[in-house]
Amino acid sequence: MPVIRDRLLLAPLFALAASPANALVGAAGCEQPPTSASTTIYVDPVKGSDASDGSLSSPWKSIQVHRIRSDYKVLLYSGDYGAVKIDNARLSGFATIAPVPGQTPVFSTLELLGSTRWVVQGVKIQAQANGYSPLVSVAGNNGSPSANIVLDHINASSADDVSAWSQADWLAKGRYFAVNVDGGDANSSGVNCIAITDWTIKNVRWGIGVTGNNILVNHNTINNFGDDAIDYAGNNLVLSHNTITNSLYLGDSNHNDAMQGQIGHGIAGTVYANIKIDSNVVIDKNVSILPLAGIGENGLQGIDAFDEDWNNLIITNNVVVTNATHGLSFYSIHNSLIANNTVLATTANGTWLGVFGLSHEGRKSDHVTVRNNIISNLANDFYDPTITFDHNLVGVMIAWWVTGQAQWLKAPGTYPGQNVIDPNGLSTTFLRLDIPNASYDLHPAARSLAIGTGNPIAPAGIDGQPRTHPVNLGAY
Repeated sequence: MPVIRDRLLLAPLFALAASPANALVGAAGCEQPPTSASTTIYVDPVKGSDASDGSLSSPWKSIQVHRIRSDYKVLLYSGDYGAVKIDNARLSGFATIAPVPGQTPVFSTLELLGSTRWVVQGVKIQAQANGYSPLVSVAGNNGSPSANIVLDHINASSADDVSAWSQADWLAKGRYFAVNVDGGDANSSGVNCIAITDWTIKNVRWGIGVTGNNILVNHNTINNFGDDAIDYAGNNLVLSHNTITNSLYLGDSNHNDAMQGQIGHGIAGTVYANIKIDSNVVIDKNVSILPLAGIGENGLQGIDAFDEDWNNLIITNNVVVTNATHGLSFYSIHNSLIANNTVLATTANGTWLGVFGLSHEGRKSDHVTVRNNIISNLANDFYDPTITFDHNLVGVMIAWWVTGQAQWLKAPGTYPGQNVIDPNGLSTTFLRLDIPNASYDLHPAARSLAIGTGNPIAPAGIDGQPRTHPVNLGAY
């Protein structure tokens, strides 16, 4: 089994472990699943019978949730399991649902409602549109929250092949969400301790939506999507090592975002806190020709938040290569670090890393450090002495306020805080930056201005190890 490899630096939310089933830890009110089970049950939708005892020689025909107990491991043979619903199944210990090795069980949907202590691994979940319903739903039920849920190594899509779909086909057939964790309404309040790890998501409109607390979204791949890849709202979140590629324009008036902070179900002015966004890779397209690709206002916005208030964020080691203005943009952000990211434009429209004053509902940003980034453009729209920009390498322009005055700087050179506009426009900064062919190796090239010019007070690297001195700029 793969390893959950990420840790929240702000609080000990999720522990490193030898198995995805150990993604949760009690330090944040989350419980740790065991590595083994006392009872194994087999399910075979072709040869089984629901009157059977679930043994290897006498498997169940369907997943009978009412017969599953704590410390069970339910192993599934290949076949069509239809819609699977785990409703008000509040176990005292974890139960695991997973494939028999080498088998491919297929669900049309999965719901976990008002349920606790479940691990679901290794299944394929596929169905086309059904209104706004997701392939996988995690929510409360009649006031009972869902908690301590691990969803790992799941393959989710509307269909395997959508290459012939038009915009109209996408709107009619594309599944609305791959997975939606809804912890914000009256029924779901308190949904927490959810791990979404190592998913392969493709050919859906929205990828992952999480509203709740203590949530890990780690090592997922989201490819060929029509609206947003990851939407988030809550406290104590880790969004790390996710890969997001190939954003499509569906003509539905949505501004596509790779990772967007949302209102959730909170009231205006809600403060979300303790969020780590680390080592994610966002590329608007990784193929030279992408049907239905959007650009400019219809392109892919990167990592951002335009609503609510955000406190104590660590945004580090992310790569954003995109064709929209907002590459990495936060409004109403406080007590936060934005460091060692690489944010690049693929079009002449330009892409920026920006810290801006006011979101739609929040208070003005303060106490933010922006450090050691490589970016096409650097921007902010107001002056505050508690916001620090230092040791950033810029390709085109710095647009900022200094001691109350707006400045738009384009001339190559070194500016206050060791912020540098590269005379080569970042063209010699990387090992490979081939935008027409969508081919990238964004490690710094030898003798580039990104080598060894960083502030030594830097976050751990993309591999989790301390950066060696002198510190390089950017994600690598």
